[in-house]
Order: sequence, then structure tokens, then C-alpha cells
Amino acid sequence: MAGRLSELRIVDTVQTQLSWGFIPATWVGAVLFPIITVVQEAGKVPKFGTEAFRLYNTKRPPRGTRARIDFGISSIDYRCEERSLECPLDLREIEEAAAVFDARTAARETTQLAIFTDVEKEQAAQARLATNYATGNKITLSGTSQWSDFTTPSHPIAAVRVGKAAIRGKIGVNPNVFCMGEDVFVKLQDHPDIIARIQYSQKGIITPELLAEIFGIEKVVVGSAAYASEADVFTSIWGKDAMLAYVAPGKRTLGTPTFGSTFRKHGRPRVFTYGAPRENSEIVVVEDNLDTKVLSDVAGYLFTDAVA
Repeated sequence: MAGRLSELRIVDTVQTQLSWGFIPATWVGAVLFPIITVVQEAGKVPKFGTEAFRLYNTKRPPRGTRARIDFGISSIDYRCEERSLECPLDLREIEEAAAVFDARTAARETTQLAIFTDVEKEQAAQARLATNYATGNKITLSGTSQWSDFTTPSHPIAAVRVGKAAIRGKIGVNPNVFCMGEDVFVKLQDHPDIIARIQYSQKGIITPELLAEIFGIEKVVVGSAAYASEADVFTSIWGKDAMLAYVAPGKRTLGTPTFGSTFRKHGRPRVFTYGAPRENSEIVVVEDNLDTKVLSDVAGYLFTDAVA
């Protein structure tokens, strides 16, 4: 039966190509964990070392010998797992909807969004896990130290400065991404420290871009995605935490530190259809193959319970 089913599957080239560029606006996990395409579902990737940042005697006198770098490579295992969902479409529904919208595209986008929600939840779980950060690269805030305390008040700008210094002290560069849950962002918008920085300017609305200027970070992203229970109760995926990270721009090399990556098998996501004649239906299937990994426990800094 399995062999017969695979014969009936038809890869939808158009929908597959559309799926490659489909990224929900609320999906910020890929900012912390950029997607890297891999050929094999499982393998090893190099873990960042500090060899490139050490001082060596690089001067060589005539007929002298060169200094050598002790270049040892450690690695981290990844294993991509298949994630797939299917959505049935009655052929009559496809015909009736044709004048208004493309039912196949709607089915693909809805199904892919559900997969993205699952992936985003996993990425957030990795980013919010304290054991993924080295000692000195994490802090749990409480009471008056939480950024929701406006009475004392707390000092988020000073706290972020400490986090930046911790990362820079261990990888040699400043973090370039500041990711936070929606609850954190809302509190920072009204925080006295933040308001004081803009009170004499014409900028009256605190945006992620303005926060980036205030904190001296290249990019601030707000995780507003949530997932729903069977009872339609929504839970924030990024919660009340925040994290700084250095994410290597462009293609990463062995000597480049980076916080993490999402590994995706080549050719994914993939969209295909198969028929269900007895139900007079067409089944739209979206298939992806991913694994999310923190690659450096010193390239990030975690603020757990940044707000109450």
C-alpha cells in the first residue's frame, strides 16, 4: 500500500516553489537560527573555538620558522526530522472557490503555517533553555530587577550592556540580535529608562528599530507568535524572556562564531498531492525536514523572566 501511495503522489512544482518563499511575519526563530541547507538528514557541524582570536607571534625573521596555530575542531551532531501535515480538499470545494481564491494555495499556506508554528515553538524552546548558555551568559530577573518594575525602577539598558560585554568577552564581537517576547517588548515601550532616552526627540513611538538604536544592537526582533490549544486558548511561544545573540551574517565559516542554526534538508519544504477517489477529494501535503541547534553557548545571553 505504501508503495502504491507513493506512486499516486504528484509533486506540485508551483506550490513547492511558492512554499520556499513563504515565511510568516510572526516567525522570528529563523533570525536567531538561520536556515542552512544540508544534503544529508544527519551529520556533524563544527563548533566555534577561539583560535582565530588569540595573539600569536606572527613575525618571521629571515630563515626563521613560523609560529603554528593549534587548530582543533570539535563538532555538534544534527539530525533533521520530517515534519508533515496534510489537508483534504473536496473537488467541489476547489471548483466553487476558484472564482474567489485558489483553494490549493490556501490549503498549502494553512498547513505550512501550522508546521512553522511547531518549528517556532522548538526554536523558542532552544533559545529559552538556560542550559544552552554558559555560566556568566545568563541571568534570571526577579522583583525590582525585572523590566516591568517602573517604581524602583529597573535598568534594562544597563542589564543589556552587561549581556553584551559577556558575549564580547568570550567571542570577541558584540551581539547583533536582541530577541524578546511580545510581553517584554510591551513593557519596554513604557519603561522610564527608554522614555528618558527619547523624551527630547520627535520619536514618540517605541519601535523595534528605535530599541535597536537605544541598546546599540543591529537588530531587535519581537516574538509575537502564539499557539492555540484544542479549546482555542492561546499561549505565547516566546513568553517573558529575552536573549542577546551573535548571529554570523552570510555564509558561516569554521572560524566564525554564531549562536545557532536551523538545518533543513535539501529540496524542502515540498508540496505534493494525492487523490482520494472514494471521498472525491484531493489531499494537499506539506513536508519539511528540520533540526534546530544552539552551536555556541557563549554567543548568546539569556534574560529569564525579564518581566513579571
